[in-house]
Amino acid sequence: LIQILGLSVHFELFQNRLLETGLPLFAPITFFDPRYSPLIGQLQFLRAENLDFAWITDGRVDWSLLLALVAAVLVGGWGLVQAGNKGRVTGKRVTRDEGRKSSRLIARYSSPVAHYSLPITLIVLAATAWLLTRAHALPPADLRDAVGELNVRTTAADAVITATPEEAATFAELYKGRADVLGLNAGGPPLDAGTATTLARMTKSHPRVWWLPNWLPPEQSGVELWLMGNGFRAENRSFGERRLALYYFPSQPLTETAVGATFGDAIALERV
Repeated sequence: LIQILGLSVHFELFQNRLLETGLPLFAPITFFDPRYSPLIGQLQFLRAENLDFAWITDGRVDWSLLLALVAAVLVGGWGLVQAGNKGRVTGKRVTRDEGRKSSRLIARYSSPVAHYSLPITLIVLAATAWLLTRAHALPPADLRDAVGELNVRTTAADAVITATPEEAATFAELYKGRADVLGLNAGGPPLDAGTATTLARMTKSHPRVWWLPNWLPPEQSGVELWLMGNGFRAENRSFGERRLALYYFPSQPLTETAVGATFGDAIALERV
């Protein structure tokens, strides 16, 4: 019951409410003071529009999936009860004489579940597979589109930086490329020294860095301010509410070219 309460709505709703109090993440008082207990805090978000199950999204119930899951639970539960039952005892009493009379009961145990074990297993597996398929399709379309762009365009020489730790598992399922991936809990400036060192090391070995930010705009993101200050933003695309930017970090310093320069005797720079 405790787990159901904790998982019925996304934890970030309560976590964001906690941050609004001014307390930092993982402040010691939040572990021991009942006022900050998630078991109590989650109750205020238990509404249909906040439920976080595969069979209900944005308050809309997927009745076919829900009924299939309930049926699998009932059938599986019935099978477990029957399997735990010793069954019906049948047999006959046999007597033998070896100087004294003794008797023993030859018993045969039979349980109805033995005849239905395969159908029960198939029903439970089918419902589980449907659940996993439905859950896999739950990520927002804008995130799927942004990661789809990464799947098409990234190479093993690239790097990808994400800024949404709560989406780490979803990103790992969606991303099929071979680029190195760095996940950061990115906030506003100033950027801490450890993160700056990690970014410098990554951009030194990866000339192209793809940045999948959180909701912060560039001017309020410590990581993106560092990327803009140390590299060159080559692309900045939007996928619904998600943004994907490409930063270029050349191995050699770039030089400025004046208006009128020609490139390969084919292209002339007219203005900048």
